[in-house]
Amino acid sequence: RGMTPRAVSHAFARLRADAEAARKAKPPRPPQDVRLRVSYVEIYNEVLYDLLAGPSAFTGAGQGGEAGAPTHAEGELQIHEDQRLGLLVRGLREVSVER
Repeated sequence: RGMTPRAVSHAFARLRADAEAARKAKPPRPPQDVRLRVSYVEIYNEVLYDLLAGPSAFTGAGQGGEAGAPTHAEGELQIHEDQRLGLLVRGLREVSVER
């Protein structure tokens, strides 16, 4: 298994352990509503690519890039810094993950 599936499995295992600890606590703590979202970004030649955007987001090789290199369509992703949230990639797709 790759790193992403292992990281998601680890996150869900931690959530299950936390929920079990909350249930067993004296007095029991109420359950938390937790949602897990993932993004998948590639940095290639200092350009960010959203790998969850699907094939229509890429124009194909040979159009301004090396042969076989991903070439992103209009609206390339850019990194921005938020004082409260830290580094963000504007326009990066987030997908909800379920068990």
